[in-house]
Amino acid sequence: MKRGNGRSARPRGATLSVSLLLSLLAGLCASGRILASGAPAHSHASELFSGWQCDYGYLPDANRCVLVQVPPHAYLDDSGLDWKCNRGYRRSADQCLAILIPAHAHLTQLVIERGWQCDIGYRDLGDACVAIRVPRDAHPIYDSSGGLDALSARGWDCNWGYRADGGGCVAIRIPANAFMTASGKGWACRRGYVKKDEATCIALIVPAVAHLDATGHDWACNLGYRRKSHTCVAIVVPPNAYPTYDGYGRGWRCRRGYREQNDERCLAVPVPAHAFLIDSGNGWQCARGFQQSGATCVPLKIPLDAHIDFSGNEWECDDGYVRIADHCSNEASAVG
Repeated sequence: MKRGNGRSARPRGATLSVSLLLSLLAGLCASGRILASGAPAHSHASELFSGWQCDYGYLPDANRCVLVQVPPHAYLDDSGLDWKCNRGYRRSADQCLAILIPAHAHLTQLVIERGWQCDIGYRDLGDACVAIRVPRDAHPIYDSSGGLDALSARGWDCNWGYRADGGGCVAIRIPANAFMTASGKGWACRRGYVKKDEATCIALIVPAVAHLDATGHDWACNLGYRRKSHTCVAIVVPPNAYPTYDGYGRGWRCRRGYREQNDERCLAVPVPAHAFLIDSGNGWQCARGFQQSGATCVPLKIPLDAHIDFSGNEWECDDGYVRIADHCSNEASAVG
């Protein structure tokens, strides 16, 4: 006789009944028949707020979720709350109508209005696409501007090295000392030459002690010279100054410790005792603990209950004191 393990044996039928019950419950939940209290069928707990929201493909309608009616030739959009027409169809009220594409046309990515565009080399004439007459030495282009751009609306453009002339294209004539631009629509003079008219490039006259600038179509004076009309004149640097080599101004600047006078010379900055040159080098400031008085620096007279302030050239009262004329007074006594 086999010994038991202390637990009563569960009838096999009872195990099957529990499994069946669980399966039924899962099926009912999946079908939306059993939900949280107050939640309608075809809904689920919201992840963004307390309550419920409709499943994908259903719309909220009062306290229920109704199926989104998707017409033929359409599909649910990403939100699941609306639908879009398939490619080749456009929306009209609650249905999708086939887009009628004429010969020599194609569907566009964005279905706006008609939903098609004429092929390259054809022009839109209402409900038809007619061939564009492309002249010699030209090529067809798309009208991407919807007729707003004259070149695009024309439907063709001249090839590289040609320009439009009336209804055709003529070769661009490149004068001597010029080259075709990268666009192929015109020409530019070579470095050292300037445009005189629509058919001529002439040599740029560079004066002595000058050189071509970065553009190649103008000149700049060498270091130590500045431009004056059509020539370069030497910059006269006075004593105690140095050349700046700027293309503007007088062309020199006074050294540190000197100050410019009348655009002609540099005079020494007189620095009094207990003072120092400021950062610019053309002025002075009193040292910490001194105060300017005319052209000199005099010691600060600091009263009781005061100290030198951040600038170093003035004083302020200690905490709890207020300034009254040339002394500091207790706040309480000042208020009284």
